[in-house]
Amino acid sequence: MSTNMFRRAVAAVAVGVAALGIAGPGLTHAAPPPGPTSSVTAQSGETNSADGRRRMAAIQEEIAWQLARQPDGRQVAPNKIVWDKQGVELTLPMPGDDMAAMANCAYRLVCLFGDSDYNNGPDVQPWVLGFYACTQRDLGDWGKRNQMTSWDNNQTYGTQAWIFQYRDESHPEYGLIQLLMAPAPHQNPLVYPNDAADVIRPC
Repeated sequence: MSTNMFRRAVAAVAVGVAALGIAGPGLTHAAPPPGPTSSVTAQSGETNSADGRRRMAAIQEEIAWQLARQPDGRQVAPNKIVWDKQGVELTLPMPGDDMAAMANCAYRLVCLFGDSDYNNGPDVQPWVLGFYACTQRDLGDWGKRNQMTSWDNNQTYGTQAWIFQYRDESHPEYGLIQLLMAPAPHQNPLVYPNDAADVIRPC
């Protein structure tokens, strides 16, 4: 991505954040898709601390990067993007968020977490990818290959979900190796092998 494209994306995010009126709870948007409910009520002390400011800057940078990479997404909160046509959403925990609440994968979704114990582990920049469409997806489209550490299949009872790894990431045509498969409801707070997932087939 060129420097100019990235700067435009950052500017677009800044405008979007302002337009959303991100000042506290009560944030709404039209026809929200199902998905994990992220806490958007970070304590002001958390966001105003040096660590909080660094985390918010990192969130804004990733939001800009994701929207520049896949511009059909829409930012619905300071830390969340939804790709309606793809049936995918990305949530980035904010400073002061209740991580236990972030672990709640909404009904009819498969959620992948970037940290163990549904983002209650030690990772400094956890994330949640939620999938609500039966389409095979490459996690590399969101820059999340080889990063998934825990997952939750909370689709309708008995719905199977699969996680795969490429036999050779430099040659996807060589096919996939199945890593995980489980019918809903199913949770795993620390998968093995860890940080190996490349592809998901939600159903």
